[in-house]
Amino acid sequence: PVTADIKAGGSDGPISITYGGSSTISWTSANATSCSVTKNGSAFSSGLSNAGTSSGALTTTTTFTQSCSGPGGSASNSVEVRVLTMSLSASPNSGNAPLNGVSITATVVGTSSGTYRYFVDCTNNGSNEVDSGDISSNPYTASGACSYPSAGTYTVFVTVWHNQGLATATAIITVSAPPPVTADIKAGGSDGPISITSGGSSTISWTSTNATSCSVTKNGSAFSSGTSNAGTSSGALTTTTTFTQSCSGPGGSASNSVEVR
Repeated sequence: PVTADIKAGGSDGPISITYGGSSTISWTSANATSCSVTKNGSAFSSGLSNAGTSSGALTTTTTFTQSCSGPGGSASNSVEVRVLTMSLSASPNSGNAPLNGVSITATVVGTSSGTYRYFVDCTNNGSNEVDSGDISSNPYTASGACSYPSAGTYTVFVTVWHNQGLATATAIITVSAPPPVTADIKAGGSDGPISITSGGSSTISWTSTNATSCSVTKNGSAFSSGTSNAGTSSGALTTTTTFTQSCSGPGGSASNSVEVR
């Protein structure tokens, strides 16, 4: 009988290679008078045997098929060369500055098994924030790996080494400027100034937006703190008194005052 045997990189396959890389295609036959080899269905080469010829640069998974015939019949054999590619996702992929704890998930295709090593460069500046070491995980998530303190558009660059090749991919992170901080303090529910009887008191209340901390002073001395307060007593007042609220957050700072006469 006729026999046919084709290999990629000396293997029966499937094998994986780096995107744009190549592999050596070789084949042998027995009892054949003619053989042809196709590349994804298109003519590639011919001959009863070949010690090795380049596949050419490959960017997609490619199947090489050897078809032989002779007095004893016909035979065929195929080998698959897979191209390693990777896709990335980021969670979250956008938000207000500071955008902290962004997780990057890499999914490799073109191989079904083996050892991987992932390198995560959060800002594509040539410095890796994550080196996973040799692992078998695919997909792989670098949890909370990336943080972005200021507004801008950032590119995450990930490289994966596999025992049969290499792949790279990028993802875009969009970080917006944080919203501005606002502060609003009132006396007796009013923006003031208000007037009260000597020795009387007023209810001081305040709100804020986009603030992480606020403090309130009473004529320059500490009075209270907190990002909001539904109402607290001013205490007995015998002179004109100014209450000042000062707030800060990622978007800056703000202050507001109210006068009780």
